[in-house]
Amino acid sequence: MTTRFAWLRSHKTISLSIAIAAIALGLFTPKDANAGATITSHASYQVITSEADNFIAYGDLFDYAFGYIQLWDQDDNIIPPTSLYTDSVVLEWWVATFPPLAPGFYSLHVEDINGDGQTIVYLIVTG
Repeated sequence: MTTRFAWLRSHKTISLSIAIAAIALGLFTPKDANAGATITSHASYQVITSEADNFIAYGDLFDYAFGYIQLWDQDDNIIPPTSLYTDSVVLEWWVATFPPLAPGFYSLHVEDINGDGQTIVYLIVTG
């Protein structure tokens, strides 16, 4: 049986016993590459006009508790969520709802308590 590790290039494999021995010796620790808070509901430069009246964002939350979420407009006005649910233990997921968004450009940022997170820019609401 072999185990693949991305950092060893996908075409190279090592035996499972070697991988277990390396982990036991502390040579490397397998860790999810997406650790932290991520945004999976939207992407940068996405038009969200159809969602502007009921904007909902969500994403993954791995390893640590949720830190914070921030949505701001093109004038740097922060728009707080109207509701927020987080679960870093069972579902490893977060979801937030926001008040209706006016036409313009928005950015969204999330972080876990360790500061690992993601920012997406230019969420576009057209008039």
